[in-house]
Amino acid sequence: MLRRLWQGDAVFGEIKAALTADRPMASTTIATVLSRLEASHFVKSREGERGRIYAAAIGQDELQRNQTRRLVDRLFGGRPSDLIAHLVRESDMDQAELDRLKKLIRGRRQS
Repeated sequence: MLRRLWQGDAVFGEIKAALTADRPMASTTIATVLSRLEASHFVKSREGERGRIYAAAIGQDELQRNQTRRLVDRLFGGRPSDLIAHLVRESDMDQAELDRLKKLIRGRRQS
């Protein structure tokens, strides 16, 4: 849902069309999720000519930063290195991804 809204503001029908393109989803489910996202200040809405217009209230980078911090705190005792170690061990990273990770670590050490 937020992925669609990061592309630009949308009315309910546009959001539903984007979400149901791959799999069916009830309108009530979409409305409930939008309502919860709005209550959590991730989404904002206003009245428009074609109905309620929804917009992302938080950027993708900010959401990823906040959610990752919460994940690290909750599951890895606040240790980001434990999350990275888990991902390296448990995911199917190919060599290109591992090389990218090494490059990021080297770049971080130099700064």
